[in-house]
Order: sequence, then structure tokens, then C-alpha cells
Amino acid sequence: MIAARIYNQQEGRVISSIYGAVTTGHAWKFLKLQDQIVHIDIEDYYIKNPQKIVGILINMIETSAVQENADA
Repeated sequence: MIAARIYNQQEGRVISSIYGAVTTGHAWKFLKLQDQIVHIDIEDYYIKNPQKIVGILINMIETSAVQENADA
């Protein structure tokens, strides 16, 4: 996430929040880097509930698109 922020800054794009996910394939964790603070969702999400995982991923994409449009 830090690397994504650095890359985007070098490309002239300032992104206020960067979203991330970490997975073992069975368990998922979701994160958000906002300014210098990393927010970590304390809940574990398991592959047995794929609708929830996909819903979170879609929300991350939609939120990023809204932020990008607001920053433009």
C-alpha cells in the first residue's frame, strides 16, 4: 500500500485512501491506508461466505471511484 502511494505520487496522482486485502485463500483481512494511518478490519472473512468478501471488494472499488471523481 505504501508502494502504491509512492508510485501514484510519482505519477502525479494524489490518492487520499488506498485499500488492500491480505488472504491465505481461506481467510481474508481488509485494510485501508489513509494519510499515515493504516486501518485494519479486525474481523476475519472466510471463503465459505464469498458474497461478503465480494461485497467488500466491490465497496472498495466503488469508494475509490467516488474519491477519484471528487479529487478530479
